[in-house]
Amino acid sequence: MIDASVAIKDGVVISVGADATMPPASETLDAKGMHVLPGAIDDHVHFRDPGYPHKEDFASGTIAAAFGGVTTVFDMPNTIPPTGTPDILAAKHKMAAEKAHIDFGLYGLLGEDTIEHVPELANAVIGFKLYMGNTFGKIATPSTGATTWFMSFITSTIASVSPSDTA
Repeated sequence: MIDASVAIKDGVVISVGADATMPPASETLDAKGMHVLPGAIDDHVHFRDPGYPHKEDFASGTIAAAFGGVTTVFDMPNTIPPTGTPDILAAKHKMAAEKAHIDFGLYGLLGEDTIEHVPELANAVIGFKLYMGNTFGKIATPSTGATTWFMSFITSTIASVSPSDTA
């Protein structure tokens, strides 16, 4: 633990250090004796939106995350429809941006019927999810050939692979 000051401008931390090195402030908060922690990132959430928003959607899920100190979430692709094409991803991103109360990222789906979209999705998603067992939305496990192709393609993208995922 260290004693330090934190400067924030327009909601962004711009400096952390000794009091004397901080820029002039229009307001201050004395947090002596308290701990200042960064926001957490939850890289595996299932908001079920679209498809089953009555279970949880981006509004309720991100409010709950914020109350728990989470400032960024990454939503899994096994919604209905799954985020396996650019059009579906764009629609989900628009919907999430209208409802979210914190930062978010979206995973893309690697499925047998979505593999052709992987190169285009790679620049728009936080990573890819390849389901190798039953999951919400009845997403089929890709063939060995599709999985091998994806693993060779993904050298610059994060892949999350689960042997079984029933969440």
